[in-house]
Amino acid sequence: MTFKKIYGIILGAVVAGLTSCSSDVSSEGNATVNPNETARRALTIAVGDGGTRSVVSLETNGNKWENGDLFGAFNITTPGSLESLIAKGEGNSTKLEGNIECANGDKIGVFFPYKPSPTKPYMSQYPTHKFVEISMINGVLSSNGTVAQYKQNGTIENLKYFDYSYGTTTVQVNADGSAKATGSVNMKKQYAVLGLKFTVTKNSTTTDITENVKKVTMSNVTDQVDFDIATGNLRKEEVLTPIEIQTSNLNCIYVAVFPDNNFSPKFTVETNDNKTYTVSVSGKKVEAAAYYPITLQVKEYIPNPPYIEIAGVKWGKYNLQYTPDKKTDGWVDGYHLAKNPWDYFYTESSPMNLEPNVIKIPSSNADNAKFDHFRWGDISKAHSFAYSDKDHYDTSVENIEKKNSNNEYGDIAYYASKGDWRLPNVAEFESLMRNTTQYIGYYPSEAGDVLGVLFVPDGVAHGKIIGKNGQVVNSSNVNGNIAGFSGKKYQNSTIVRKFTAEEISKGIFFPAAGTFTNYSSGPTNLNNAGRMGYYWTADCFNATQAKSFTFQFTANGRVMFATVGNSNAGNDLPPKNNMYSIRPIYIGQ
Repeated sequence: MTFKKIYGIILGAVVAGLTSCSSDVSSEGNATVNPNETARRALTIAVGDGGTRSVVSLETNGNKWENGDLFGAFNITTPGSLESLIAKGEGNSTKLEGNIECANGDKIGVFFPYKPSPTKPYMSQYPTHKFVEISMINGVLSSNGTVAQYKQNGTIENLKYFDYSYGTTTVQVNADGSAKATGSVNMKKQYAVLGLKFTVTKNSTTTDITENVKKVTMSNVTDQVDFDIATGNLRKEEVLTPIEIQTSNLNCIYVAVFPDNNFSPKFTVETNDNKTYTVSVSGKKVEAAAYYPITLQVKEYIPNPPYIEIAGVKWGKYNLQYTPDKKTDGWVDGYHLAKNPWDYFYTESSPMNLEPNVIKIPSSNADNAKFDHFRWGDISKAHSFAYSDKDHYDTSVENIEKKNSNNEYGDIAYYASKGDWRLPNVAEFESLMRNTTQYIGYYPSEAGDVLGVLFVPDGVAHGKIIGKNGQVVNSSNVNGNIAGFSGKKYQNSTIVRKFTAEEISKGIFFPAAGTFTNYSSGPTNLNNAGRMGYYWTADCFNATQAKSFTFQFTANGRVMFATVGNSNAGNDLPPKNNMYSIRPIYIGQ
């Protein structure tokens, strides 16, 4: 995919002539004000052929003005308030009329559209500037005193509601006091237009699905800016809100975007047949006043979706895994999510009968074996269980969400997913347990029973652990344990349930996948697989310890409650070189 830039008729520069800035009449009704003195004057701007706006077109007839369009005018030389100018007449030429405080030689900034904006704290640092808040989510247009708000819908006609344009002029008042002035303004559009088409390739056949698209979501793009009329600069918002375009039956979807030297959007495309497709673009330069026709090849979003949103957090359904030579779309080679919520490598067929609670890993090639346990804060050697790599971890004392230090240390989930997933933090685990009902149980997989804990946003008893018979066992996220079964026969327990795949699909299931802690140059073992669950958080405790989410089933039939970052739970503040499971959180779009 390439960005092709076209400076077309509608996106080119516009020349407008400032024809008069009249002197105010004094209170006596016939005296004039010195042209070099600031006074409130009647301002008229003539806009000639080829003018910017209102009815925006990519066709040969160009733009047309609409009668009643409102422009903003700001005196840059002698700052005052933002004034409005109204368009008188429609077509390729018109004139603007209004009033503003000005004197001969003053520089005036003209912005379309006129839009009073809220005052923000940072603006007090720029008392001689005037900012206008503009958005690509909500376009606000004033015409003949009527203010209307619009969202993008992919049509050419809709672009007029986002036709942000700016220029400056120098007022020249005649020396004889006649109140006549001349000048010119060069208005330039402060946005670009994308002409989007979407294709899908299956079985070597490429199909254009654009006309079947009902919604396009653009994330990781600037959705709102404050435009500085004094300088013509854009001040971008730090928090980016996805731009949603509801559309239908278009063979090309037109979208207005702000200029960006590193335009890196992610497109999520929904079609009328209820399929979802995605594609990401990175590092493109998008210039103001340019048109970019783009054809994007998208891929179907499968599984759809791979997460469950709980209390605003999109919890992944599956553990992070590494398989040598495996290639997965959207992931660094080798990395991927597990196929099922209960899957982990080297599943033990009889977890409560392990002696001495270990599983021998069937490989001695530590850097080239399938593995789903990882050191905290490790990227480059995260999946290697070699003795020589045991101390390769991030020694910082900070949260490592989305951290990537030269592909060496940081958030392995964020790195491996190319920014779509990340490690959860302690607060998110706490919120998960607070906003769900917790069940303890096992799933009878083909490889054997998989013990674990399930958190379901079912409204039954959020913040509580519920037993097999519906009884309240305890509160979630507490330190302690309960007698869950006897004789290792968890199947007969009143606490431990037998989960179905359907039950697990409604919540977040953490399998007791064990740990890797006993680095050795000899035989390599996985510890307590099937009996203990240990999951990393992104939160640090100190240079050598981090915080974890943990639970376990003991050999004497007790269930240790799931808890997070709890120093009283013993292993919740483990060494960073322990290799634990990772359940990532989805942050892509």
